Amino acid sequence: AVGVVDALTRAADRVTKDDLPYVYGGGHAQAGIASVGIKGPGYNGKRVGYDCSGSVAAVLSGAGLWPAGAGVPNDAGIISELRERGLIAPGAGTGPVEVTLYDDPGVHIFMNIDGRFFGTSDGGGGGNPRGGAGWLDDGAPDADSRTYRRYHVVSSALKQSTNAGHSVTFQVGQPRSEERRVGKECRS
Repeated sequence: AVGVVDALTRAADRVTKDDLPYVYGGGHAQAGIASVGIKGPGYNGKRVGYDCSGSVAAVLSGAGLWPAGAGVPNDAGIISELRERGLIAPGAGTGPVEVTLYDDPGVHIFMNIDGRFFGTSDGGGGGNPRGGAGWLDDGAPDADSRTYRRYHVVSSALKQSTNAGHSVTFQVGQPRSEERRVGKECRS
């Protein structure tokens, strides 16, 4: 088990490493899985990627804060669901370890994970040059905009440990020559 902030960071690292383009509606069918999305910016029916809320949900699901494989609503729906579950509260995070979601309802969402911004774009050009999901290395100028509502992950959620995003593969029994090896994968 790892801490939630470490799991969020690892999930954001994985999404960034995938270096996928921005695709409108990408990542909405199943949280944590990039997809072709729907007609809109970046969509061509073949290209796989994430949009802003799809990428944020992918990172949240990697830490157990959003159900892995569940459908993903728009940004406002993510905020509504997380508030309903008591995982976030209004206002920016404070303290030595914090996670804040920045939401311009119906327009755009991105996040700050322990001092590092993650999202698809933020207007400053500091992320993936194709607009896709990744760490934003420009200080996320939109974070200072009054347009964005801030919500922090509550400290009780951050203090938890999680097995989300970790997979364990193990061999069951002794294989016989006539039997093929059976591997089982468990995702928590």
